[in-house]
Amino acid sequence: MTMTENARLMRQATYASVAVAGILIVTKLGAWLYSDSVALLASLIDSTLDALASLLNLVAVRQAGVPADREHRFGHGKAEALAGLGQSAFVAGSALFLGFEAVHRLLEHLRDADPAGWPALAARLLPGFPDPAEILAEAAAVLTAPALAEIFGPGTLAEVDIAAPLGALGGRTVVGRIDRLVVSGDRVLAVDFKSNRVVPDRPEQVPEGILRQMGAYHAALGHIWPGRRIEAAILWTRAARLMPLPAKLIGDALARAHLDPDGVGS
Repeated sequence: MTMTENARLMRQATYASVAVAGILIVTKLGAWLYSDSVALLASLIDSTLDALASLLNLVAVRQAGVPADREHRFGHGKAEALAGLGQSAFVAGSALFLGFEAVHRLLEHLRDADPAGWPALAARLLPGFPDPAEILAEAAAVLTAPALAEIFGPGTLAEVDIAAPLGALGGRTVVGRIDRLVVSGDRVLAVDFKSNRVVPDRPEQVPEGILRQMGAYHAALGHIWPGRRIEAAILWTRAARLMPLPAKLIGDALARAHLDPDGVGS
């Protein structure tokens, strides 16, 4: 088999791989939207990664087949190694996302259940998850922390969708979902869950994207509940610690977002 024929077969194989991954993505997406299963979400992400990996391979194969030139005297074969590095990054990112989603799922459903039944409920909520015990331990530490009782108490709201025009963004409407909302008297507290492995010591050390996100929530809630005291905080699930965010800090971050083409994080 000549090198030309080999390159053609490799391209055809990558085309077929992308096509199969695309079919699986559509099928699993429909099943996940219907069932809201974390196991199906994991499978959907796996197929999405397969598609991205196949696309990377396709680009790498095409680039590796380009003949050597003056700038690349030994050819373009390193493109395949770079594609492998990109695939590793995709896998690592998906693992972090799945862990974050699993913690969210448990915090949402375990609160109203008997703690004695949490392991069995976690197993049902996370079927096929590689290490539900570790995720359960993280969620249980949050739900049983006395300092966090207020945000999981009766009458608090979970997974609250909001939308409001923000003057700080030139009237642009921001849409978001607040993990936990506490509305009491003249006070509204918005809490967002974060499962970062590295937990900052002070609000000033919180990543800019998170500060902008919380600034948008703070401004939107002020638009929805004018006259009430709006507070925002991050719940770092790995440390079971609530970090209130000063209004000026997140307000300044939101103002910077108006000047940044990337805007507000989600």
